[in-house]
Amino acid sequence: MQTIRYSEGISDITFENILGLYTSVCWTKYTNNPDSLKKALKNSSHIVCALHDGILVGLARSLSDDVSIHFIQDILVLNDYHRQGIGKHMIKLLLDHYKHVRQHALLTDDQPDQHAFYKACGFQKLPAQPVDSSGLTNGYIKL
Repeated sequence: MQTIRYSEGISDITFENILGLYTSVCWTKYTNNPDSLKKALKNSSHIVCALHDGILVGLARSLSDDVSIHFIQDILVLNDYHRQGIGKHMIKLLLDHYKHVRQHALLTDDQPDQHAFYKACGFQKLPAQPVDSSGLTNGYIKL
């Protein structure tokens, strides 16, 4: 088992490493416009990272009004590090940070493995909704 270190914030991580993580999971909406990714990171309410031997292997970020809603926006883990509990632990860190907030929500693509993952994290699935030509989007909520 690999030793993963978790950190809050991205002050010790270069943007190039973050962009590399987004690139590795093919999130082209961000990687095609790095300035938008920089702005999204800057405007995030909270970010947690997972590192292995100093290498960024996971990142999760969220937005919140710090009272009634906490919206988890991105959860990324390098493919070689899947199924090691990294994503689940990063979600736990975000939820712990906002434990005083009433609702926790997220949207994701319509993939069966994602349903199982978010259910294991304690989220309830909402009905899927069509989104342009890319298919369905699923919402999850945790009260």
